[in-house]
Amino acid sequence: MNNEEMIDAYIRLRDRRALRKKAFESDDEPDKGHMDKIETVMLKRLHESGLTSFSCKGVGTAYMTTLTSVTAADGEMFVTFCVDNGLMHLVERRPAKKAIEDYVAETQIVPPGLNINRKISVNIKRA
Repeated sequence: MNNEEMIDAYIRLRDRRALRKKAFESDDEPDKGHMDKIETVMLKRLHESGLTSFSCKGVGTAYMTTLTSVTAADGEMFVTFCVDNGLMHLVERRPAKKAIEDYVAETQIVPPGLNINRKISVNIKRA
């Protein structure tokens, strides 16, 4: 295949996959809706019974889980609180990728203690 044929084939395959994905999501939506309703009823029953789970022999188990999300409404206030109270174990530190990329582009220096890995890939867009 020449370049034009490869790009054309790639775009056609991507479009075909997108159609299948859209069809699946559309077809799956009613089932997802029914499952959400069942989950709501099960959660209500668990709360009302004071249980955290119930099991049906040979069928399965319904159980409650707690998903937790923690975000900083005021990051500076939070870090100050942690520093002032010796609670730095509550803070995760990680390199700020975009700021580091900008710094390296400007200075050509990678800050000590960091590794930068780049992966080159090919993207194909429609004309």
